[in-house]
Amino acid sequence: MAKVSQWWQSLWMACTRKIVGTLIMLEWFLFKVNARSEYRITALCRQLDLRTFLPVVTKAQSASAPTLLFPGYLFIRVDPYSPRWRQVQHLDGVQALVRTAGEIRPVELSLILSLKRRLKPKATKVLQIPEPGQSIQLNYFGFEQIDAIFEEPCANERCRILINILGGERSLTVPIQAVV
Repeated sequence: MAKVSQWWQSLWMACTRKIVGTLIMLEWFLFKVNARSEYRITALCRQLDLRTFLPVVTKAQSASAPTLLFPGYLFIRVDPYSPRWRQVQHLDGVQALVRTAGEIRPVELSLILSLKRRLKPKATKVLQIPEPGQSIQLNYFGFEQIDAIFEEPCANERCRILINILGGERSLTVPIQAVV
């Protein structure tokens, strides 16, 4: 039954192309590519005037190179009924088209847009780290506008402070954003 419906669908698409003329149906497809060849295939697709999407995760604090969200996979926007379709499938480094239940299915545009939105770099606020011994105010959970003394910055965007509470000085480690 699936083959019959697929046959009707391809027949309808072929007739529609002939009736309408140059009907372009650009869709996003996911391709499996050779390891560490994603950037090269992206450049090849750019030469063919095709759009690609390679989800990359960048860490704000690390100086290391950005890492691929899906290593070995590349999203390519192409019309499956155009000559470019065959060219993409035969690019050096492209292994296969990722299929759903054995059928060629495009990736939904909402998924691509959602990935792009989530991976877009957020505007980072530059934090002024106080000097050791400087008087600060703490805004952290139940501690609202409590006077404290900044001791030192710690790892993982945290810092150590001295707070006068319960009749004595206590040392706390809090997120650096809690220090005003």
